[in-house]
Amino acid sequence: MLSAATEGVGGAGNELIGRLWSALLVNTLFFTGIAQAGIVFSAIYRTTRSRWSPGLERLGFSGIRFLPISLLLLAVLFLGHQHLYSWTHEPLPEAKRWWLSSTFFFARQFFYFGVMTLLSFGYYRLYLRPESEERWNKMGVFAPWLIFAYAVFYSLIAFDMLMSLEPEWYSNLFGAYFFISNLYAAMAFLAFVAALRYRRNGFTKEISVDSFHDIGKLIFGFCCVTADFLWSQYIVIYYGNLPEEVGYVLKRTATSHWGGMGIVVLLTAFVIPFIVLISREVKRHPRVLIYVVGLILVGIHLVDYLLVLPAVVPNASIRFPTVEWIFSAGFAFLYAGIVRRYLREAPGV
Repeated sequence: MLSAATEGVGGAGNELIGRLWSALLVNTLFFTGIAQAGIVFSAIYRTTRSRWSPGLERLGFSGIRFLPISLLLLAVLFLGHQHLYSWTHEPLPEAKRWWLSSTFFFARQFFYFGVMTLLSFGYYRLYLRPESEERWNKMGVFAPWLIFAYAVFYSLIAFDMLMSLEPEWYSNLFGAYFFISNLYAAMAFLAFVAALRYRRNGFTKEISVDSFHDIGKLIFGFCCVTADFLWSQYIVIYYGNLPEEVGYVLKRTATSHWGGMGIVVLLTAFVIPFIVLISREVKRHPRVLIYVVGLILVGIHLVDYLLVLPAVVPNASIRFPTVEWIFSAGFAFLYAGIVRRYLREAPGV
């Protein structure tokens, strides 16, 4: 009996440790993704020579100060990565062993995060220069390279930091899904902040009713694209019916532990936003749009938890996700503080 009790306590302790490190990984990737994708949104705005909302272009830089913090968080994850990645203590095929060695693995992540941080600050520095033809031309050259680097490096980050949680499973679409879903969440966040600013200032020249309509259409489009990536992956696995592929999906959709979260994710991140954002009036009313984009942010955040938790603590029964709430709330307050400081300092937002 004592042995059984000891094993039970040990199992509960291991589960809690796994949940702690999972929450840190999820929030690091989620908030870094929003910060980085917001800057990429501004780069896309500049590359396409858009004029529909300069205020939203400026808001895209609001999370830039979180990027150096993400490098510190990556260092913390390195300290506890053995609690997240099974390949640190399980045998691997020879073809994967060299790629999934701890030192090389985190050296790659620091390189990806570091390069994107430097590129982002370089682009922001150009953006802050006085308006001139030279500045415009340099930004026109810089922005496409920033977008390209984002697509490449964030695909690799997804393959490494998320897909390798279960190294026996792989998907060619996973990287593309990750960087597209970050853009989806980032645009929802920009609309959320713009709607909060509207409550204080009303419509302005920088962010008008048409700006909300346009960003609403973009969010609707990215809702469809992100869902399409997930569906494209699901249907291939469904028809292929291969054991090494089906298990990944069944674990997250058809088990008592995680099936309920899968339904919540589907509704909050895709189904409800799709139905509501069809309406033109919703997209043009910030007081309504703010709730829709807030729901999207919650949904995409839950998607990240659904990708990570079943891999790290597959048999956990998380009825009261206190650990996850505390981590998410802490990161949200930190990120909100960074954005608030930017809004105080940035002109014309």
